[in-house]
Amino acid sequence: PYYYSDTFRAFVLCAVSAAVVGILFRMIVFGDYRRVFRRESLVFGVILLAGSFLLSGVGSAGYHPEVDLLASVVQAGSFLLVYLFFAACLDFRVFNRERLVQVCLCILCFSILLVGYIYLTRYPIMQAHSADFPGLKGEVVSGWGISNDFGILIVFTMPACLYRARRSPAWAILASPVLVAIFFTYCRTAMLIGLLSYFVCVFLLLRQKESRKGGYAAIAAFLVSCLFLTVLLSAIDLFRPILSFMRQNMQYTDPDLISSGRISIWGRYWQAFLSYPIFGGGFGVDMPNVPSIGSGVFDIYAALAHNTVMQMLGSCGVVGFSSWLVHTIEVVSLFLRKGKGRGAFFSVMLLGFIGSGLLDTVFFKPYFVFLYMIVVVVFEYTAREGGAAAPNTAKEESAR
Repeated sequence: PYYYSDTFRAFVLCAVSAAVVGILFRMIVFGDYRRVFRRESLVFGVILLAGSFLLSGVGSAGYHPEVDLLASVVQAGSFLLVYLFFAACLDFRVFNRERLVQVCLCILCFSILLVGYIYLTRYPIMQAHSADFPGLKGEVVSGWGISNDFGILIVFTMPACLYRARRSPAWAILASPVLVAIFFTYCRTAMLIGLLSYFVCVFLLLRQKESRKGGYAAIAAFLVSCLFLTVLLSAIDLFRPILSFMRQNMQYTDPDLISSGRISIWGRYWQAFLSYPIFGGGFGVDMPNVPSIGSGVFDIYAALAHNTVMQMLGSCGVVGFSSWLVHTIEVVSLFLRKGKGRGAFFSVMLLGFIGSGLLDTVFFKPYFVFLYMIVVVVFEYTAREGGAAAPNTAKEESAR
């Protein structure tokens, strides 16, 4: 496969090297390091976390540098390089929170359209799995991720459309296809966290008098989505196995079956932590229990713990878990302190990401980390200016 070829690995190496050189050049030549390394900056927690990733699994019996070290470098780079790049290079007078919302809306709309495109182009194949829900779910896949990734990405960016509904209730109309798309990713984590995030955003809208129309519109959008799904599931044969699968899940008494094997995976990561409590057992802890999908580091992504806490304990030990805890407390504290009023929607976005990480692998997939770090950086640096999410011009304000 392409992802295991020397060509692909050489491309990744060149891209990462170019990014490192560009970041260092920008920071050193233009002096951006001064704003990055302020005393109150989150960068020190990010450096601590990246360092703990690099120490992951050191000294453990199953440590293989060609796999574990490469995975650690990818993980550390996903956090530290992205943070440094955006913290050093973005002009936060231009790329403020309003611009961030625009980016999230673009990602949200693209994700919804991609889910629809998959169903339109794969419908004949999906019909072959009409009596096999796991097979049907397995067809919701694209080049960058599986169905769970689609669902969680939609949940992560969903507060953006409800943020806009404060001023224009029409934005809440977008919530209907959002909720429908989440359902048809078949990601139970996204359904759970998505509903919680949605109703927290609705509460935020209803709390302020000037945004209550947006809250009412969001409630109406939810009811319309429920009605649409009810009609669709009862009218189209392809989707009927979904209801049977959900009923079957509700009848399980074994927690491991309900969690799709996550309980067993967590147990193995916990044993790795007990065996190697300082630096953990590395990112390849569970690889022997997962059928190989190729070779090398990419197999690790099929063997992640689906829980950030257990992943950090089992892979990085108490050093990694402590670093992650420090970083998370710093970020959550910043968002809760500075996320007042309309900034609270960004806190919902952040907490939705953290909550999804308790049941899935989002904290350890680079493309999720990129978006997470962009949200963190923009929020942090606009908060330094007094939470400046203000638009650049009066014209832009009236347009929203």
